[in-house]
Amino acid sequence: MCIQGMHFELSYILQGLKPKTFEELSSRAHDMELSITANGGQNIHIQSFYNGGKSHDEVENDGKAFKKYESMDVMHVNIQPARIFTEATARIVFKRDSVGRYVLKTFEEAHTHCLCEESYKPFLKVNRKLDVGHQQFITNCSKVNIGASKSFDIYAEMVGGVENVGCTQLDFKNYRREVLAYMQGSDAQMIISKYLDIKSDYSDMYFEYEANEKDQLARVFCADGATRQKYCAFGDVVSFDATYKTNRYSLVFVPFTGVDNHKKCVTFAAALIAREDVDSYCWALRNFKSAMGSAPHITVTDQNPAMKVEIAKEFPETRHRYCMWHIMTKVSDKVSTELARNEEFRRELNGVVWNDSATSEYFEVAWRGVIEKYGLQENAWLKHMYDERATWVPACFEDVFMDGLLRTTSRSKAENRIF
Repeated sequence: MCIQGMHFELSYILQGLKPKTFEELSSRAHDMELSITANGGQNIHIQSFYNGGKSHDEVENDGKAFKKYESMDVMHVNIQPARIFTEATARIVFKRDSVGRYVLKTFEEAHTHCLCEESYKPFLKVNRKLDVGHQQFITNCSKVNIGASKSFDIYAEMVGGVENVGCTQLDFKNYRREVLAYMQGSDAQMIISKYLDIKSDYSDMYFEYEANEKDQLARVFCADGATRQKYCAFGDVVSFDATYKTNRYSLVFVPFTGVDNHKKCVTFAAALIAREDVDSYCWALRNFKSAMGSAPHITVTDQNPAMKVEIAKEFPETRHRYCMWHIMTKVSDKVSTELARNEEFRRELNGVVWNDSATSEYFEVAWRGVIEKYGLQENAWLKHMYDERATWVPACFEDVFMDGLLRTTSRSKAENRIF
């Protein structure tokens, strides 16, 4: 039964009647339309009564009150002048015969209006299909942390509009949900199986992992043949950073990063560890040395005490250097508020510390001049950092090739974004 051409109050009343069967709905709708047509296009008000005189609700529409009931046995139609619309001729009518059965009386299939506009047809269920291309695109987007909604927007932009996608945004979301549901509880095993298969196919692939006492994945280390070759060429200085954690599993991401001859970041290896302790760091460094065959000449890290212990233990032949960025960001917290806002002080201190062409003699004189000028002789943190100057000041590394790697965060942030 088509509702588009049906009189508004008639369709409203039919919704309020709530017939128990489709036959009852069709019968009442047809009777009402016949009544309206026979009275020259007039409006109707419905009065109906419960068996037993039960209460009813009043529903307001355009200033006219209609009485709505859950079920009705008697129906009276009051006729009032009104305007009706009968453009749609499609309908189906059932009648009850003498023995109480419903018999089809009228069936008009033709419509005088468009059932679905052309712009809406691509979104009909019969025209929507999530094919292999869609699935592969959603999977590739998930690998770089792009959700279903953003993936749909990107795909629509690629094909020239949402009407050319072939499915809806909800289809994208449903597929991604199904993939995550399939992976739930077995994602760690999928990673292990994938890398073990690669290791069996390629002899230069290095992969190790460990599980904890609860049989949960706790440590992962991997380095492929390409990264191991890059280490042979650019592995003099390695940045070892562990400042990032994955959101879902709380595993610490530890990239081993270097710099190539174009001053671009080079990844040598990567590890995931569940705990930031000495044992976990030693395990990662031990596997790094085993994969690469040797330790780097210089290892750059932040001021993590655990890293200092484990590097001295696993890489006794390497020179350990602190990241300057981690140190210099603490200056504002270690001096007075007034001095932290003093641009001249920050400029002079940075000129002394960040000068990678300065000699150790120049640094001694320049550092002492800044400390005495601003009265910082009794600052405990600056005293400590001066005592540790051999581990972070570039002037103290004038005899070694630093390859421009003075900080770990800016280099490792790009690696963390990819992984």
